[in-house]
Amino acid sequence: MDIGAPPRLFTVGSIVADIRLEVPHLPVRGGDVLASAGHISAGGGFNILCAAARQGLRCIFAGRHGSGPHGERIRAELAREGVIAFFERAPNGDTGFCVVLVEPDGERTFVTSPGVEADLARRRLADLPLAPKDTVFASGYDLAYPELGPAIAAWMAKASPSVRFVVDPGPLVADIPTQVMALVMRRASVWSMNLREAELLTGTEAPDAVRARMRPGLGPDALLVLRDGPRGAWISTSADEAMRRIPAPGVGG
Repeated sequence: MDIGAPPRLFTVGSIVADIRLEVPHLPVRGGDVLASAGHISAGGGFNILCAAARQGLRCIFAGRHGSGPHGERIRAELAREGVIAFFERAPNGDTGFCVVLVEPDGERTFVTSPGVEADLARRRLADLPLAPKDTVFASGYDLAYPELGPAIAAWMAKASPSVRFVVDPGPLVADIPTQVMALVMRRASVWSMNLREAELLTGTEAPDAVRARMRPGLGPDALLVLRDGPRGAWISTSADEAMRRIPAPGVGG
């Protein structure tokens, strides 16, 4: 497959169907709550690819996608954004889905039902035609899967130093096996997580304390990003003695 010249963005992160429900609050255990709106769309790694493609970057989806209605929807949305699906669709089984409960303040709570994207199957990561200056995005959802996570970590460890890796451990950060975590941390060019995920991983939300606990496991040139919602983000390179706050850009409305 001719997928053009670099720079390009590959993602080995899963794309699932997001079933988004707007709720006034989360239901209590055993209870119910009425949603004010519902919507189904491609989610997960799709959001990364979509944003990058709209910035003019050539994007390639290197995950599995199924043969059922969720897989069809995802392929259609990828095609709409001009994103290439590198692997053929899986002949048996559909793409998984994620129920997203969105509260009035924008906080999201997830329940994910994995599909074919969670398995390595015949997908050979070594077949990806990576070139110098290409970037690969990896998600913690995939790193937490028993078969796929170790395969991605081992592949990252052997990849050319000229290829950059962006890792977002996500809400399942505490479920990523220790050995997988160690491999991907050493190889990450950018490590990005929110403060809740940072606390799950390091035991603290204090930015400088997170930096102190993360830096020994990261590569010497890695950029550490701690996202802080509407307040922006904290960033640190190995040359920084402390985290630096970057305010969120204003959005007109």
